[in-house]
Order: sequence, then C-alpha cells, then structure tokens
Amino acid sequence: MDGCWQLLLLLCLSAVAEFGEANDAPLVKRMTNKLLQVIPPNDKSNVSILVIKGNQITLNETDQQALATYTTLVELYLGENLVTTVPAKFFSGLSHLRVLSLSRNNISSLDPEAFSRLDVLEKLDLSNNKLTDLCDKTFINLKSLKILNLQENPWNCSCSLLDTIGRMKEANISFGGPNVTCASPAEQKGRNLLDSINLCSTSSPVIVHTDHKSPTPPVTSQQFKEINNTPTTTSTSHNCTVSK
Repeated sequence: MDGCWQLLLLLCLSAVAEFGEANDAPLVKRMTNKLLQVIPPNDKSNVSILVIKGNQITLNETDQQALATYTTLVELYLGENLVTTVPAKFFSGLSHLRVLSLSRNNISSLDPEAFSRLDVLEKLDLSNNKLTDLCDKTFINLKSLKILNLQENPWNCSCSLLDTIGRMKEANISFGGPNVTCASPAEQKGRNLLDSINLCSTSSPVIVHTDHKSPTPPVTSQQFKEINNTPTTTSTSHNCTVSK
C-alpha cells in the first residue's frame, strides 16, 4: 500500500513539474513552407514566437489585422516571403516584440514609420533584400535596438546613408555579418559599409538664421537615438517613402 501511495505522489509531482515548465516555456507557432498568402489569425492566447518562413506573405492589410491578434508576441520571423515594402506602423500592435526578422525578401523601401511603436525591439534583420538607402526617421524611435543586420543589400554609399549609419554606430547599434558592402557609386563598390563612414561628416547640419539674432550653436556628434524628429536640410532618400 505504501508503495502505491509513493508512486501516486511521484506521478502528481511529475505532472505539476511538467505543467510549470509548459507555462514558463515560450509557446512557438511554426508555419514554414505552407504556401500561405496571408498570415493566419492567432488561435491561441499566449504565442511568444511566430515563424512564418518560406511562404507568400506580402504584408498587406489582412496580415496587419492578423498580427494584431498576437498580443504576446516576442519574436517574429517573416523570412523568405514576398515582401517588397513595409508600410507605416505595420507592427504597431506588437508592443512586446524584441526580435523581428524580414530577411530574404524583396524589400526595396521602408516607410519612415515602418517600425513605429516597437519600443522594446532589440534585434532587426533586414539582410538579403534590395535596400539601397536608409533614412534616420525609420529608426529614430527604436530606443532599445542593439543589432541591425544589413548584409547582402545593394547599398548606395552616399553621404545620406553613411551619415545615418554613423549615427547608429554612435548609439552603440551593431551591424551583424561581414557582407555589409557598397554596391554603388562605382568608386565605392565592394567596400565595407562601416569602413566608408568617415568619408562623410556625421555632424548634424548647422541651422542658418536669416534674422539678426545670435545663431544657435551647431549641434555635433549627437547620439542617433536623441535626434529629434524635426526635418533637417539634408536630402531624403528614396527609401524614406513607401513608393520609390
């Protein structure tokens, strides 16, 4: 009899342990290579990691509505789909998102507010796309960003891009992968993007006043994350808008 009670107690303890582990472990939902054209809505309450690789997702309005149902999402992987652009505030309903991967798509443009409201995002993967330029406003509110993967894109290493990258580097954002290289202009082709930063100044432009008041002192070497949203006199890139 004592042996039976001991066995029953052991089974109960095992069940409790398994239940606790199940509650503590992140719930992963995988939909890889399913030929999905839209993201399915959430059918569970606590999905933490969503993997939708190798499908035909384009990030349309239906996709945005579906993502809004994944309120507990921490990691989102949308690699190897058919994304060409990221609309404004597309991921704004994912306030807990820390990792976002959009690698191996056909992204050539990003709306200035593409990643708006992703206040805790730490890692963003834009590798293996068709991006040529980036603008400050797209990343200025990503206060927690630590890693930005940019490799295998046809970067146009103009001063516009190099200044943006320089400010990100000052803000201690790291750029993953060794293949972050320039595709243009011709004299920069094949050169490492980070090695080209010093070719342009990363100082903020001086505001010229037309009245007789004392000019505002120039602001130099400010961290990228502290720059305000006031438009500067620098030119904007094609990727600062949804439509190129």
